[in-house]
Amino acid sequence: NWLEKDLASAGNKWKFVLMHVPPVYSAKTHANDGKLTQHLVPLFVKHKVNLLLTGHIHNYQRSKPFSINGSTIEVDKKFDGNTVRKTAWPICIVSGAGGAELYDQKLATNPGAWQPFTANFQAGYSFSIIDVNGPKLQFTQMSVDGKVLDRIVLEK
Repeated sequence: NWLEKDLASAGNKWKFVLMHVPPVYSAKTHANDGKLTQHLVPLFVKHKVNLLLTGHIHNYQRSKPFSINGSTIEVDKKFDGNTVRKTAWPICIVSGAGGAELYDQKLATNPGAWQPFTANFQAGYSFSIIDVNGPKLQFTQMSVDGKVLDRIVLEK
């Protein structure tokens, strides 16, 4: 109840949800929690959460814009890889590559094994930067040596 009330009160502002364990929307399923998906994700969609930021999995992952139709995941075919305009589904980020032993390093170099909604997967140590400028948000994932690993722009 408190989460729904909080999300509703934010109106049309940028909405971020931070969680430790990701729902089922990550490239590797070892940490996914179906209860989170069943109970929380519909609230994120209903209240137009822009970014779902999680950790727990020790690597970096970003989803493409997608939606759920029953049990089917439908990836936004118009997505150009760099800019998201007014999607109803939050972009899901796993930013868990901050210091502990990294997971799934071989998976990062095998896009054919990723989930269909996975846009980017990085196995090296990295950190996230979010810049918001009015109706434009830029999310950047940086390696520890300053290399840009991923960048996406969201527009309201």
